[in-house]
Amino acid sequence: MATDFLNEARREIEGRTEDFYGALKAFYQGNAKAEQTLMEQTTQPFWQSLCLSGKRLQQRDLTVDMEMQEPVRPADYDGPKKDGYDYTCHRTKAVKMRRTYYRKGKKIATLKTPEIVEANFLKADVQGDMAICPNCGHEGKLSSYIDGCDACGAKFLVSDFETKVSGFSLEEDARQKSISNFIKAGVTVGIVAVALALLAICAGGIMFLLLALGRNGYNAVKAAAAMMLGIGFAPVFFRSLFFMAIIFVVMIVVMEKHRKPKIQDESKVKALIPQFSTGNFLQNLEYQLRMIHMADTAEQVRFFAVCDLTGTVERYQNVVDCCICGVRFLKAEAVEDRYRLSVEVKMRLTQDTGSKIRNRYEKLRLELEGRQEIVTQHGKALREYKCPNCGGSVDILGGGVCDYCNAAVDYRNFGWIITSYTNLGRPENPYTKILAAALGIYGIILAFSLVLMICSEDGKETLEIWQSIGRSSEYLEAVKQDVVYPDDVLEGLAETDSEEGRFASAKTYACGDSEAVKEAYYEALLESGFIELQQYPEGFAVYKIEDPSEYTVDEEEEMFYLVICAENAPEGITVTATLVDENWDPVQE
Repeated sequence: MATDFLNEARREIEGRTEDFYGALKAFYQGNAKAEQTLMEQTTQPFWQSLCLSGKRLQQRDLTVDMEMQEPVRPADYDGPKKDGYDYTCHRTKAVKMRRTYYRKGKKIATLKTPEIVEANFLKADVQGDMAICPNCGHEGKLSSYIDGCDACGAKFLVSDFETKVSGFSLEEDARQKSISNFIKAGVTVGIVAVALALLAICAGGIMFLLLALGRNGYNAVKAAAAMMLGIGFAPVFFRSLFFMAIIFVVMIVVMEKHRKPKIQDESKVKALIPQFSTGNFLQNLEYQLRMIHMADTAEQVRFFAVCDLTGTVERYQNVVDCCICGVRFLKAEAVEDRYRLSVEVKMRLTQDTGSKIRNRYEKLRLELEGRQEIVTQHGKALREYKCPNCGGSVDILGGGVCDYCNAAVDYRNFGWIITSYTNLGRPENPYTKILAAALGIYGIILAFSLVLMICSEDGKETLEIWQSIGRSSEYLEAVKQDVVYPDDVLEGLAETDSEEGRFASAKTYACGDSEAVKEAYYEALLESGFIELQQYPEGFAVYKIEDPSEYTVDEEEEMFYLVICAENAPEGITVTATLVDENWDPVQE
């Protein structure tokens, strides 16, 4: 029977989760109809915190489109279990979350992160037409609660006894994010290794093709250099993947050792308060902190915070979302009829800076205080704020005054109040440090391997070839600077167009008598040492052997041929200067 109850309850919660997420997505997209649906699906405190989130988005003209990809594996459940007067259930599942933010319909940011979805549910204890009062534990007929519980007077609708979402948060999975970043680095290294291997294959093919055609000059040397670069460096990157795999395994082990639960040192509190419910404490604390981060003024949160939060609330005006990432209990003590707690809270804030949306983290130190007779009511999670005077519903954002009897409600009658609020700055992320250390170690290994390769004979030979190519490039530039163009020997020519390349350049000139210009230019080139290659109706071509000894760039450089062609163009002539290597045969041309 117990197993059947759990399975049935979890199936219901799966359906509730899907319905809630659909309504929440529509709510953040600005769909007004989703508000009523969400209000019916959630507890009052959680709904009021969602209202503040929606209001903040509206104030900043923002809407959010959320896409959640859930893995095939099932969610983790804690419960449902009887916890005081209700059944409570905690559902956790790792997801990939994508949030797209729009301002006035224009996309301004997209955040993609691995996250952990945590959802809390309250399920009333209902058997047939009988139900346990969530406020005091009295058993009565469902229909009787409309007029008020016979024991405490709290009023409920029949729908209030349905399973409610009492909390929902999306926490960044920092561990998984670090693992994903390391895997991305590994994929990048693999791509580089494959690219170098392909470079060696393709460059080798080009080199052998050029050699087969008898072209063993500049381009063949470049292809050979690229091939040797790939042959030399590809094995280094492939071998480094082996070391990367070892580092990855070690990184996972270290991360597991540094992995800490979301709730730490709760035993300090339970030693003092055996009835203490950590889940309900965390749920109610999430309401309070969410409201502090989303409130417009400190007046809206004075109901549960007796410390001055004026400056704090003002600093949070650009926060559009927040969630608790971790809680550590520091101290618990009893003072007269009260309990006092000191806790550290790690939170993730989503901020709208105006130009972009970003996530940042903060660490808080809170001092809380609660009456012993209230906080020891194990499992009394807040389903709704009820006036202790008349049983009516109380809007805490409206100042905590009952709309029915005008009685001021004291939050100490519901749970813990915040007496001190201190921002400790940005918390440390151990996973980021572990990732940085792992990538740093890999970087050192890769750099050492690359140095060894460069210092090897093959590396030195490859380096010499690339240096030779560099010298050749300088030589080509020097030769191109000395090319004689028509406007160098004739006056009155206007250059109308030009195009530059590594081995060729072309210039177009406007002139009246193109034939006369070509003739004068032809004679000038012959006088400067050029040899006639060809004459044809449209123009002519000449060439000249460029001796590197004439330049100070590199006297050991191979010779090049400089070929100049002059041809007719619309309203002028076009001159093309081309550099070809020593394998060019002017006779064949």
